[in-house]
Amino acid sequence: MYPPRAFDSTMYFLTSAKVYVQSHRLVVTPYLRLPVLPQLNEMFFTLSLLLYDDIAAQVIQLLLLTTLAAALIAFCRRNFSKQAGWCQRQF
Repeated sequence: MYPPRAFDSTMYFLTSAKVYVQSHRLVVTPYLRLPVLPQLNEMFFTLSLLLYDDIAAQVIQLLLLTTLAAALIAFCRRNFSKQAGWCQRQF
């Protein structure tokens, strides 16, 4: 996890959060790869960089991923079947 080596962390996610922290506001970042990604996620990264460091930003992303996975499982179990939520195969 440390130091971040993935291209998306070093080229966009942590970079844009660092730009926001340094400028103390939302700014247009036309030189970054994806300058129009939803800003709420970036504000979570910015807050974690203000309070701690880039590991906290990665933990926030992991928590968002697990929340999305849990919501997807719950949706499938509610609208289809209990097995569809876990994508189980019957052999």
